[in-house]
Amino acid sequence: FFYRIQDAMLSRQPMDIEAARERVNLLPNSGPNNVSHASHGNKKPPPLSLGPVSSCLLYSSCSCSMVLVNKMLASSYDTTFNILLVVFQALVAIVCCYVAKAAGKIDYPPFSKDIALQWLPVNVFFCMMLFTSMQALTHNNVPMVTVFKNIANIFIAAGDYLFFNKPSSSPSIS
Repeated sequence: FFYRIQDAMLSRQPMDIEAARERVNLLPNSGPNNVSHASHGNKKPPPLSLGPVSSCLLYSSCSCSMVLVNKMLASSYDTTFNILLVVFQALVAIVCCYVAKAAGKIDYPPFSKDIALQWLPVNVFFCMMLFTSMQALTHNNVPMVTVFKNIANIFIAAGDYLFFNKPSSSPSIS
């Protein structure tokens, strides 16, 4: 529609202004409180930001590389201290967070003992999950561990529904 207006203006063809106004008022989000792209003249909508796409790609590459490196290291050495690899990775993550905070890239509140005690049970279960995940990688192949991780999400959604009466939204299920 807007390209037709622009073409009409450039070719200096007569145009029905009232019909154009009615068409603009029929557009979604073009009410008095909402600004439509029609009110900006010939400007096109802002380009899509690549921030979410790059974040997803970075997260996916880090996740995949961590699983593959953990599998390689856990299978290469005949040791029962595979959890030390996870501890080392956690320490690197903590250092990265401190460096990012010092650089002004992220911000988080200072350490609080009360908040740490509130989150202690969650951290204990998270550490148990990391330990069992590392043990699973030691004894199973990567595709099997990946399938079990994905199936676990289904059981978590079912548990939320059964125990907390909290249904999952349809986008999270699909």
